[in-house]
Amino acid sequence: MVRANRWIKPSTLHETSLSYGKGSRILGFVCAHDFGFRAYLSELVVDPDSLHRGIGTRLLQAVEESLRQKGQQVLIADVWRDAELFYRSLGWESPDVVLLRQHLEKKS
Repeated sequence: MVRANRWIKPSTLHETSLSYGKGSRILGFVCAHDFGFRAYLSELVVDPDSLHRGIGTRLLQAVEESLRQKGQQVLIADVWRDAELFYRSLGWESPDVVLLRQHLEKKS
């Protein structure tokens, strides 16, 4: 049996999550995971009725600054094509890698 924490100990994996709200309503959320050698942006979500108000920008910049203060130098994310221009407008660029996937269907 393979145990995931054999390679990444839970004490070395740090999550940073932030939310933006108005009153009791959450309008945006961001989550990143710091693996030590790089960080991964796992979620950036903004309420559809609250788009184009700078919420996503503020959340992304806040999580970037939090990771920067912890000494992290690289933050990566896989994003939908319709969000690409948003990230590029904030200085994000494509790395020289190929994104691959494997469908994990049940075998009979």
